[in-house]
Amino acid sequence: MHNPLFYEKAAHARLHRGHPRFLRLFDETVDGGLTVPRSMLSTVTELAAQAGSTLDLADERAVGTT
Repeated sequence: MHNPLFYEKAAHARLHRGHPRFLRLFDETVDGGLTVPRSMLSTVTELAAQAGSTLDLADERAVGTT
């Protein structure tokens, strides 16, 4: 995801060191998997389909109590 703060600083010719151009919204697991926020699931699914890949999903959220 693009970082709007990076582009704002770059547009005003300000120092943008320390502000990444892209925000990283995932973590890599030891076995090569990815952990992504729930809000990104549809985006990741669409990108995988465009690349000709399929996803092996594992929802490991705790159910919790009310």
